[in-house]
Amino acid sequence: MKTLPYFEFQSKVKILAGDGRLEKIGEELEKLGSRCPMILSSRTIARSGIPEMIAGGYRQGMSTGVIDTDIPADSDLETVKRLTALYKEKNCDAILAIGGGSVIDTAKGVNIAVSLDCPEGDINPYAGAGMVKQKLKPLIVVPTTSGSGSEATIVAVIADRKQSKKLIFTSPFLLPDIAVLDPRVTVSLPPLLTAQTGMDALTHACEAFFCLAHNPLSDSFALEAIRKIAEYLPRAVASPEDTKARLEMAIASNLAGIAFSNSMVGMVHTLGHTVGAITHVPHGACMAILLPYAMEYNARKEPERIGYLLQALENEKIFLETPKEQRPRAAADAVRRLNAELKKLTGGAHAVCFKEYRDRDGNSPVTEELLPKIAYEAVNDGSVFYNPEELSREDALRVLTAAYEGTQLN
Repeated sequence: MKTLPYFEFQSKVKILAGDGRLEKIGEELEKLGSRCPMILSSRTIARSGIPEMIAGGYRQGMSTGVIDTDIPADSDLETVKRLTALYKEKNCDAILAIGGGSVIDTAKGVNIAVSLDCPEGDINPYAGAGMVKQKLKPLIVVPTTSGSGSEATIVAVIADRKQSKKLIFTSPFLLPDIAVLDPRVTVSLPPLLTAQTGMDALTHACEAFFCLAHNPLSDSFALEAIRKIAEYLPRAVASPEDTKARLEMAIASNLAGIAFSNSMVGMVHTLGHTVGAITHVPHGACMAILLPYAMEYNARKEPERIGYLLQALENEKIFLETPKEQRPRAAADAVRRLNAELKKLTGGAHAVCFKEYRDRDGNSPVTEELLPKIAYEAVNDGSVFYNPEELSREDALRVLTAAYEGTQLN
């Protein structure tokens, strides 16, 4: 497989991994010079008492400025503005984010606003690539899902609900200072969310491997993430309190985050961002459904790379026994089998196509009538530039139609 003659790779996040790492956060905050952190979390985590446990490890003279758990499932600009005002009101000096991708992305957005003194918390001017050009205030993250990899990425995705679109912020300065991977905070994640977030991590790793900016270092992180997810995701879904599986998934998500933060993502996110913005289908569900179709689509341009994923998704024996020209389709089918296994383990709740996806009220938010609109809007998403194969609106509609029906891409 060919490699780029030049590449850059960065991963400056300090990682604390293992049981008992939460108790070290007070010490780490002190090292960062924080005396009054803002804690952002979810209601579920707040009820577990984890924020109080962390505060119990504070050094003398430290206190929590505010604990806020009113963060939506998809981070949005209005939430960032509200929390920015609260951060300033309580004279906070750092942010501790305990949650999934939305909580962590919200924390990154707030950090942009308070560090760069954005008027009324308006971070719109900093959307895009490289617009944040200076070090931000201290940020520690504790991921409670093993999916987004936000604890190790230069990316934040924040919804502009008024415009029905998602803003993407990318900058090395968005990397947290510290990521804490403690399996105790993920064991309460329900099986369906475990499946969806795990497939999000798998998508990050797969796209990191075959998208245009991949490099030898990101490849190694991506492949190890894929191997871990293929082995441990079904186990974590089947046995939520399996701390070994939970820790391995947390590590896999982190590896995938490091990989795609250096190589970027492609059309799965291109389409998934727009599906999510228009229909509010959770990001992980979109990734799970769209990933095998993106692999088939990109196999026209990168057959060897797509085919090599079969080794990590299955094993060396299956890879070697599969004829070279059949490996790309076999890799996509391996993802389909994983989705099917997760569907069975979740009692049918994990959707394998958009046609069968149901929201909490039992409704079907993705309809055939919406597909042309999604295809039209999707190609404006910045992630499309890193996809190996060009994606026209016509091809986007073709992929979305296959993903809606659950049929193979011809």
